[in-house]
Amino acid sequence: MTSMTNIEAGKELISKSMFLFGAGATRDAGCLISNEMLNDIYQMDMSKPEVEAIDFLLSSLQYHASWKNLKEKKEVNTKNGHQANIEDLMLLIRRIVNRDSYLPFPITGSWADKINFLEIEWRTTKSFQKLTPKKSLFENLEDSLIRRLYKWMRLGQEDTSYLKPLDEYLKATETNSSLLNFFTLNYDMVF
Repeated sequence: MTSMTNIEAGKELISKSMFLFGAGATRDAGCLISNEMLNDIYQMDMSKPEVEAIDFLLSSLQYHASWKNLKEKKEVNTKNGHQANIEDLMLLIRRIVNRDSYLPFPITGSWADKINFLEIEWRTTKSFQKLTPKKSLFENLEDSLIRRLYKWMRLGQEDTSYLKPLDEYLKATETNSSLLNFFTLNYDMVF
């Protein structure tokens, strides 16, 4: 049996490795993390119904997270349990936009009166009048948050120097980067 060189061993190790990137993997590239995105939402230029809708959605998500923690741990604790994040908010908005296609859901079903009231109030705003084509309050919120995501991610301004050691290693070992296996969580699809 012949022994492998360090380069061959490194190539074999890379080929058998999976790189796992969590929620903060893009942090060094200047991207905001989820709770920073939630905090930044109120910096957006929004009409009164939009602000009220965001308040309603975030309080609903907070209620759900508290209920989930209580159910799972039998204690009131939101510090160590699930907390709402930008993905939860976007999923909830998507559920509301498509609520006619879903089975009843606590926020979109039981509390639909609040959603309908906000939609009616939205149609009286100057923001709604300026829209072409006209969009529902929650369609508009979804579009606004997607546009804000580009700002949050600071596309075009990334500092990827933290990936330099991996890049240098791959070049030095002539490892084909298409063979790298990545698994990513949350919004880190920026890679």
